[in-house]
Amino acid sequence: MVKIHLTRVAILITLFTVGLLGIFAMPMDDSSTWCFDLFLSKVLGGACIWIFSKLYEIWRKTDKWIQAYDKWNEPQD
Repeated sequence: MVKIHLTRVAILITLFTVGLLGIFAMPMDDSSTWCFDLFLSKVLGGACIWIFSKLYEIWRKTDKWIQAYDKWNEPQD
């Protein structure tokens, strides 16, 4: 069961990291595919963040490690 929790957390971290890198990435060269590379990196980043948010919403209801993170992250009154 621990493997499932670790795998889910690793998937979420990977998706979020790739998403941020894709959103903030800029092509280095001034080639003819510069605009396409820029567009592709932004689409890839947005898709990764969208998938991250959907999986997080599903897994926060079933995964006890993600539930523990949510509980730890709640503001105290």
